[in-house]
Amino acid sequence: MKRGILFFFLILIHSTLSAYADDTVLGGTGQTVYPIFDTNVKMMSEQVDIHVRDGKSYVQCTFLFHNTGETEKLLMGFPAYGTLPPREGREAFDDDVGLYAFKSYIDEKEVGVEVRKGLQQKGNNVDPLYYPNWYVWEMEIKKGEIKKVVNSYWMHNTYDSTGGETIQYVLKTGATWKGEIEYGKITIVFDDPVSPQNFSILDYELYQSNKNVQVFIHPEDKSFIWEFYRLEPDFDIGLYRQEWQRRGIEVLLYQDYLPKEHKEGQHLRQLGLAAIEAYEKGDYEKAMDAIKKANQYKESQNAEVASYALEVANLLDYYRGMILKQQGDYKGAAYYLKLNGLSEDYNLYELANVYRQAGELDQYIQTLKKIIRRENGQNSLRLWGLGEINRLPARIKESYELMQLPSAEAPITKDQSEIQNESGVRGPKAFFFPSFLLFNGGVVILILVLYWNIKRR
Repeated sequence: MKRGILFFFLILIHSTLSAYADDTVLGGTGQTVYPIFDTNVKMMSEQVDIHVRDGKSYVQCTFLFHNTGETEKLLMGFPAYGTLPPREGREAFDDDVGLYAFKSYIDEKEVGVEVRKGLQQKGNNVDPLYYPNWYVWEMEIKKGEIKKVVNSYWMHNTYDSTGGETIQYVLKTGATWKGEIEYGKITIVFDDPVSPQNFSILDYELYQSNKNVQVFIHPEDKSFIWEFYRLEPDFDIGLYRQEWQRRGIEVLLYQDYLPKEHKEGQHLRQLGLAAIEAYEKGDYEKAMDAIKKANQYKESQNAEVASYALEVANLLDYYRGMILKQQGDYKGAAYYLKLNGLSEDYNLYELANVYRQAGELDQYIQTLKKIIRRENGQNSLRLWGLGEINRLPARIKESYELMQLPSAEAPITKDQSEIQNESGVRGPKAFFFPSFLLFNGGVVILILVLYWNIKRR
C-alpha cells in the first residue's frame, strides 16, 4: 500500500456533517504518539455503520486484523476531536466537533483508552496526519492470530449556511496495515425518509469505474451502502444532503417574504405552514383545505400578494401531489408533481414511483431514461435509476431498448445523452466527413443535371 494512514478525520470544508476513517498504528515517545508505517498486520475487513438521527451521528466500526508475521504489540490510535481551533470560515457556526462516549473493544472485551498528545514528526505525523490529541490503547497480536476491534462513539452533526449536510468517510490517506483491505462495507442509515434526488455522492467520479467498488441506494431502507473488495483506496466516500423542498419552505414561509404589516401576505404564509404541518401529521383533508385557500390568493388585486401566492402555490403543489398519490389518484399526483418541479425538472424520483405504482410502464421507463441521461442531475439519483433498470426483466429491457444504456461505471457525457432521447427515438449520429462529401456532391450533380435539361428546353 502507499504510505499513508487510514484514520477518523473531521473535515470542516464549506459544509460538513461528519467524517470517519479507520484505526491506525502509532509509535510513541513518553506521552506523545505519532503514526508509523511498518507492520505485518493486515486489515482483513472493516464494517462501518453510521446512523444519522436527531442532529447526531452514531458510529460503530468493526475491524478484523490478521498478523502475517511474528508477534507484535501495537499502540492503536484514533484522533481525539474537540482539540482543534475552528477552521477558517466556520467560527460563526460554533461547531461542536467532539467525540462522545468513545469506547474500544478487542475480541468483545472493552479495553482502557487514554488520551495522549500527538507528536509532529517529519515524514509521519504531519499535515494532514497531525492531530494534537489521540485516543490510544494497546493490542498484542500473535503470529497468525486474528483479532476483532470495535470502536463506537457519537458526535454532533454540523451544517452549512443553506442547511446542507455532508458525511465523509476518509479512505485515500492509505493505511498502516499490510497489503490491501480484503473487504469493506460502509452503511449510512437515516431516521427520516431518503429521496435520492436530495443527495449527491461526493467525488463519485474518482471510483465509479473501479470494478472492486459498488454503491447501493435503498430508499425503502433509508440507506446508502458502499462495498469494496481488495481495495487500495485513493478516494474518499462522502454524501451531501440538501432537501430542496425544505429550503423552499424556509425561504417562502419561515422568512418575512412580505412586510409583517401586510395582513394578506401573513395570512397566506400561515396557510402554507398549516398545510405542510397537516400533511406531515397525516391529516390530508386539513392540508388540502389549507392549500385550496392559499390558491385563492392568486386572484388578489394586490400584485405583490398575487405574485407571492403563485410561489406558495407552486411550493404546495408538491404536497398536493403526494397526498393524491397516497389516495390513489396517480394521474392527479403526476400532474402536480410535474407542476411543482417544472422549472428545475425536480421530483423525477417521486414521478417514477407514481408511474410504477399506477402500472404506467411506458411513463415509468421514460422517466428512468430521463433520470439517467440528465447531465447536471444528482449522481445518486442517476445511480438509483440505473439500479431500477437493472432490476427489470430482460424481456422488458429488450423491448424498451435499455440494453445499450450507459452503465454506472461510465460517466454521462453530451454525446452519450444524445444516443436516445426521452421518447425513445435515436438521436443524431456522429459526423462523418466522407459521407458528407458524397451526399453533398450528389446533390450538386443533381442540380447541374436539372439545370442543363431546363436550359436545353
